[in-house]
Formats: sequence, structure tokens, C-alpha cells
Amino acid sequence: MTNWQIIGCSKKIPSKNRLDKGFTLIELMVVIAIAGILVSLATPSFTNMTKNSRMRSEANALLGAFAYTRTEAVKRGNTVRIGTQGANGGLVAWVDQTGGTANSWDAGEELRLWEPIHNSMTINSGGSNSSFAFNGSGLVNTADVLTICDDRTGETGRTITLLVSGLTYISDVTCP
Repeated sequence: MTNWQIIGCSKKIPSKNRLDKGFTLIELMVVIAIAGILVSLATPSFTNMTKNSRMRSEANALLGAFAYTRTEAVKRGNTVRIGTQGANGGLVAWVDQTGGTANSWDAGEELRLWEPIHNSMTINSGGSNSSFAFNGSGLVNTADVLTICDDRTGETGRTITLLVSGLTYISDVTCP
């Protein structure tokens, strides 16, 4: 039986008991348990998504570094080189200056420096090249295929193919 409370002259509204409001502790615990299960299912795919995104980002950064170096060579009408900075693994684009070490990066010759790749990734040159030289026409001294893989086995990596014409393109590859 519902208790009615009279408000004003003619309106009747059912009065609610104080215990009828809100959720019970059991209901809240069930909702939290379901949310926990959903989060635990989503975490592995989120981790893979993050690693795949990092892979694409690093490959695109390398592709952009080659494009920058080629553009600078054409703009300057001179040979511009790109290679590793040494032990820290970053990239550097430079123009050899007179008085410096030929075909090698010396301090003050750099046009642009790039951050090292993520420590879970490797870049392997099919031709074992550590640097490339673009001439004033935009041609590169040697063609190569660079493979970028991370610490996951059998996952999709990226290859950057550098043609003698200086053009580059990117494709997927299965990493060992």
C-alpha cells in the first residue's frame, strides 16, 4: 500500500521512503567488477596499438629525414649527407665543409639533427650503410632497403626503400 502525502489543495504525490534512494552496495560492486573485466580485456590491444603507432611514427620520421636531406641537396645544388650521429643513434643531415673530415660529420656541419629512435626499435640497412649522400640533382649515392622492427617477434615492421633516384617509399614487412 502506498502512502500518499497531500501537497497544496488537490495534488497527491506518493511519498518515497528514505531507504528507496540510491544504489545498494552489491549493485556498485557488480558494476565495478564488470568495469574491471572490460579494462583488463582492453589493455593488451591498447599496448599493441601504442607499439604499432610508435612504429609508424618512427618510419615516417625517417622518411621525412630522407625527404629533407634530398630537398636541401637540390636547394643548395650541393651534396648533402645523412647518417647516424654515432653512439646515441640519432640522425644528422650535414654538408661537408672544407677543412673537415671528408664524407664524415664534423661538429658545426650539421643542417638538422633528429632524435634517436625508441630504444625498443632497430633499423637495419640491407646494404650495411650508415650514411647516404644526396647530390645536387637529388640522386643518392646508393640504393638501400632499411627495415624498422621493434622488440616483438613476428610482428609487422616497416621497410623504407631508397632508390638511386632519391625517391623513397614505405611498406610493411614481417619482422623476424
